[in-house]
Amino acid sequence: MDPITTSLCYQIHGESKHYYSIISDTCVHVNVLYADLIRSQESGNYVKEIGILASNINGGCNKIAVKAKPCVVTVDGVALNGSYNQDGVIVASTEKKTYEVRVPNCKATEGDDLRFRLTCVKVNNRGVVRVDVIRNGGLRPGAHGLLGQFWNIPVDILEYNGNYSKPVNSTYLVTVDHPDHSSPPRSFIAELHPATWDRKRIQCLFAGNAQGGSINEVDVPNDHVIEGIYSDYEVSGLFETDFQYNKFEDDKCA
Repeated sequence: MDPITTSLCYQIHGESKHYYSIISDTCVHVNVLYADLIRSQESGNYVKEIGILASNINGGCNKIAVKAKPCVVTVDGVALNGSYNQDGVIVASTEKKTYEVRVPNCKATEGDDLRFRLTCVKVNNRGVVRVDVIRNGGLRPGAHGLLGQFWNIPVDILEYNGNYSKPVNSTYLVTVDHPDHSSPPRSFIAELHPATWDRKRIQCLFAGNAQGGSINEVDVPNDHVIEGIYSDYEVSGLFETDFQYNKFEDDKCA
């Protein structure tokens, strides 16, 4: 296994019609709205909307939203017409129903910005917003959220030789330890698969249960994949920051 090219894969099914924070950092905060995968053979939920709260380089704040069906992008409540490029925040259509969003996250240098690719797609005839982080250098090691807590931090991966009741693939012990000690270290078991969720042929360490928690097949070490539990990441709206691990400086948008 090559730890440089291997992804960590985990599930957060969450609850339908609930908002969750996926990235929270000093000057950027990203939430998603879940909707139920009804009439589907798959369980869980999908991302129906995404909201990005971004502090710009001139001390202001922008709210960027993408709704899946119909595919609509707004900046500060105004529908995007062409592109938006102001105060270090960029929203542009790169192809049909695909948008690139760049936010400075308190950094004025363009190369240090945080970039997303947001795509409106259909899954089982339901409108879904696919979220790809395409440049993560702008995230700090202390960032949080369901995704943000794993960006730009060291992760130790060792072969696991302990008891595991249903080994299907090679198993590894994964330890996450934030360098700034903003979160306690945690260790969990993951199985190495040859492909990621979207069937890309990239090695993937699958870990945790359907909510990013611990599994039943191992007693110790068996921490949750995410810090806390999934409901700790629930927020009250698309641009709200009211969750337990918030890192966004709310006075940026006062």
